[in-house]
Amino acid sequence: IASLDAGDLVFGVERVARVEGRPRGNRFGELVHHLLATARLEASPSVMAEATVRGRALGLSESDVAAAVVAAERALAHPVLVAAARAEARGECRRECAVTHVLDDDRLLEGVIDLAYREEGGWVVVDFKTDAVLDDERRVAYGRQVASYAAAVERATGEPTRGLLLMV
Repeated sequence: IASLDAGDLVFGVERVARVEGRPRGNRFGELVHHLLATARLEASPSVMAEATVRGRALGLSESDVAAAVVAAERALAHPVLVAAARAEARGECRRECAVTHVLDDDRLLEGVIDLAYREEGGWVVVDFKTDAVLDDERRVAYGRQVASYAAAVERATGEPTRGLLLMV
């Protein structure tokens, strides 16, 4: 896991192998995220049927839907999601989990954690990102997001928690 510093925040970044020239954009990212939120983790399922229905609703082409399926299936085979599947089998995995957390400066954080799972030594909070490039501005913004979510989980569980961006 590559560790990046976003100001005073430290978080990990993992990357899923990408197909060169794949589609980009908000709707494509929304479909990939939806597939990762709803696919079964414990197997390497085909998510094509779900992708086709959701892709139509988003107005994506068949080739964009197929590319999203490839991205999601590659992500599901990544060691991070394989570890999450093991945690899910133990009942120690949360997906699309709402979080509310009071920050140190008394601001209220509200959001939805893409994935959190318990492993030996604590929790891992994962945020899925489909951006083509993780530039400095996004690195800082995404780092704050995942680090804040990790802090909320750590405070709620009392266990060490680390934040991780999974670049899909």
